[in-house]
Amino acid sequence: MTKKIDLKKITLGANLIAMAFILAQMNQKFLSGSLFSFKKMPIVDAQFWVFWHFPLFVLMFLFSFKYALTFLMIYLFIDGTFYSSFQYIQIYNTFQTLFADESAVIVVKNIIFGSFIPILAYLLLSFLKMDEKNYQKMLLVFAVIIVIQSISRTINGYAWLTIIQKNLSTREGFFVDLINSFFKGGTTKTWFILWFLNLIPVITSNVINLVVFLLFRNKIQTIYQQFNFNEKHS
Repeated sequence: MTKKIDLKKITLGANLIAMAFILAQMNQKFLSGSLFSFKKMPIVDAQFWVFWHFPLFVLMFLFSFKYALTFLMIYLFIDGTFYSSFQYIQIYNTFQTLFADESAVIVVKNIIFGSFIPILAYLLLSFLKMDEKNYQKMLLVFAVIIVIQSISRTINGYAWLTIIQKNLSTREGFFVDLINSFFKGGTTKTWFILWFLNLIPVITSNVINLVVFLLFRNKIQTIYQQFNFNEKHS
């Protein structure tokens, strides 16, 4: 019976990972370009809603830490090998004269701080129950996730600081002048404004994914009951 349940877990986990990649490709193919610039945070170009991470949300709530970690590592390996690394290399080749580091260093930094750490932060969700009623605990977990993701993305964004400043030089307005004043105010202010600009989309994305999850929790819980994942929630 145990082997049958494990097979169901593997099947469901694989489907959720596949769904995440499908949604990511839909975003890249159909929802990119200037027409959809409204869905990104200006300056740092970060998504207000990373909707392709929603299947990872579900995965974390359904599985225990051990299974959640295994599936996330598989997701990160596939993403880093076949998707993210090629995107980062393409961007590097476009702006390589503006980077102080070599392409390999930049790509590794991007994968670690732009993808690896932010996604692994979702592991904290595996400590919450599917029918979690302790909303203080839930808010605490999400607060920690937001802190980890925002700091990690800030470190990643610092590697792109030269490009950010170059793009700012082509824009005008009060908001641009305000951001420039922080960049010219020294290292501390630069780090702060980068963190703040990354914090906003991190908050909106996690809040939206959480709201969507709560709206569909009963349906997801039905799946959970069908697969009999009682060892996590007993």
